[in-house]
Amino acid sequence: MSHGPAMASDLFSPSEIALPLTLAGVGRFGGPVIGPLIGGWINERAGWRWLAWTMTAFAGALTVLAALAVPETYAPAILRKRARALARSVGASHVTTYDAGRPIGDWKDECRLYLFRPFLFLTREPIVLLLSLHVSFLYGILSRYRLSDVGYAIPPR
Repeated sequence: MSHGPAMASDLFSPSEIALPLTLAGVGRFGGPVIGPLIGGWINERAGWRWLAWTMTAFAGALTVLAALAVPETYAPAILRKRARALARSVGASHVTTYDAGRPIGDWKDECRLYLFRPFLFLTREPIVLLLSLHVSFLYGILSRYRLSDVGYAIPPR
């Protein structure tokens, strides 16, 4: 919920940010209203398997669209791209000031860093630990009352 306004402020100037913030709000508050209506209609017409496949296809299409349409806003990545383009045009090697003092790591080091970072946040940031415990407790309560407990068992194949 917090990413929409932050992304809009990165992508748009203050004079043109009103419409993107409005659309982000419509998606954030309209999704929980419209989603069950469409999902219920698909489930009644075609069954729960079609509902699952429809949601998977829709999420995949939106992921591809976002990957192709949303521009990069992370400053070091933009600077690296510009440095590579400048190096190709001039023929010399250019390094950004951000990368000048950092050793060049391979992809294994990058994967290790990004896979380990959530556990680092969990152990060193109390708010992350408390919110994780809170959400896991709520999900535990919600999953206790499964659909089959109230008479909505999923029929076998």
